Amino acid sequence: MILDQCVSVTELKKDTKNIISSLKEKWPIVIFVNNKPVAVLKDIEDSNLTLKEEEFHFNFWDEGIDPKVILDYFKK
Repeated sequence: MILDQCVSVTELKKDTKNIISSLKEKWPIVIFVNNKPVAVLKDIEDSNLTLKEEEFHFNFWDEGIDPKVILDYFKK
């Protein structure tokens, strides 16, 4: 592992913009916490990540329930 690939979490906090922008030109960067590797940063284009666009719905309660009943329940 090359020294340029290693970044402490403190250094990442101080110089985040430059470290992340260097991912396109360089190799993946290994993040260290207390001298132990904990994560790897790499350019998203280098991964085979595919994003799914799916419709998402929240169903909080059945349509037959009066919202006042729910509010009364949480006021207890």
